[in-house]
Parts: sequence; C-alpha cells; structure tokens
Amino acid sequence: MKTSFIAFIVIFSFCLSLNLSFTDRSTAQESSNQRTKADKIFNQGLELYQRSQYREALQKWEQALQIYREIKDRNSEAKFLLSQPKNELLR
Repeated sequence: MKTSFIAFIVIFSFCLSLNLSFTDRSTAQESSNQRTKADKIFNQGLELYQRSQYREALQKWEQALQIYREIKDRNSEAKFLLSQPKNELLR
C-alpha cells in the first residue's frame, strides 16, 4: 500500500510538472506574439508620425504601450516612453 501511494505521488508530481512546463511555454509564446503585435503597432505610429499624422501616431503608440504593459515588457515600455518623436509631440 505504501509503495503504491509513493508511486502515485511520484507520477502525480511528474504530471504536474509537465503541465506547469507546458503552461510556461504557452504563456511565453503568447507574450512573444503580443510583443510582436505591439512592435508592429509602434512602427505604424512612426510611419504616421513621418507623414505628419500626429494624432493617429499617438493613438497607435498608446495602443502599443497598453500591450507592453499588459505583458509586463518593461524594456519595450521604456523604448516607448523614451521615444523621441512622441516626446516632441507632447511638448
């Protein structure tokens, strides 16, 4: 009886670790997809800025910033916050 209980615990722990590993990978992939989406939106904002469509550019950048914050991508958030064109518009 003790042996079967120990076997159950070992198998259960193994299955749990597999599930957690899979969840971590899918979450990382989802964050990567969201980061790619936000980067595209950020770049669309740059294109709009270069065409003097400032209000539309700011809207795109705000969308990108929201995604960066949702996925807790602090590096990309900093890139946005330090963006020279955005800072020029807000002066």
